[in-house]
Amino acid sequence: MLKLRLRNQSQSSGLHEVWLVEPRLVIGTAKECQLVLSDDGLKKQHAVVDISGESLRLRAMGPLIEINGRPINEGDMCELNTGDKLSIASVVMDVVDPKLERRDVKPVNVGAQAAKSNKQEWALKANHSALSDRVYTLSEQTVVGRSSECDIVLAAAHLSRQHARLFIDQGALYVRDLGSSNGTFLNGVRVEEARVRRGDELAFDSLSFGVLGPAETVDKTLLRAPVNPTVARPVRAKAAAAEDAGSATTPDLQRARPQLDKAPEHDKASEAKKGGSAGTVLAITAVLVLAVVVIAKFTNII
Repeated sequence: MLKLRLRNQSQSSGLHEVWLVEPRLVIGTAKECQLVLSDDGLKKQHAVVDISGESLRLRAMGPLIEINGRPINEGDMCELNTGDKLSIASVVMDVVDPKLERRDVKPVNVGAQAAKSNKQEWALKANHSALSDRVYTLSEQTVVGRSSECDIVLAAAHLSRQHARLFIDQGALYVRDLGSSNGTFLNGVRVEEARVRRGDELAFDSLSFGVLGPAETVDKTLLRAPVNPTVARPVRAKAAAAEDAGSATTPDLQRARPQLDKAPEHDKASEAKKGGSAGTVLAITAVLVLAVVVIAKFTNII
């Protein structure tokens, strides 16, 4: 898919581009034209470009037309090729093939590229196959339409000259329809003005675009979950009680230890005393038995 790149548009910065989406591009001053020019001396329909794939054929319908500096007479038809320079009055356009531009890769500053990637810009990515997934970077104010004065020029017959305005306010993206005939749609719903978010689908008439941009601002600091005091208090109380119990137990045990150490000696003395009493009883019993035996023998003798 080829495009026309306008060189000398003083009302905005940078080059404007007209993607050759439809089979026919009408250039002139009439608001019905796909590419509207405002120079004096131009007709309402000044030139027509017939498009068949990547084959372009220009039909001159007015004066002041040149291709690569060669004047084209009114009524003439001629081929337009990639790299040609088309001049209509004071407006100069280049015929550009985006596929060739992609091959012309220039060295980039790695640091600058990394810094740019860290700050993602708002952009529209074309969903229409004719636009080859083209990405349009948005500025603070971006006007979309058929007019050459727009920031994004789309040569679609159903777009208005100035179809819609996209603007960025405090980092957020908004769209405002500029009274277009066929409407501006956000996620399938026609809107007059609305905030646009990353991932939305934005359509100008039937030309739809995916919205690219920075993520929603969020606090990326991970906060620790708050401690429940009702749960923490028993734990602290138990720990304190255990600590108090440990500190109180040590001296108590130290005071009790001498008594515990003396307990075995007391038990031994008690047992020895009990053993001595039992021995005494047995000795007395033996003496009494012996006395009874002696008395019995003595009685028998008498």
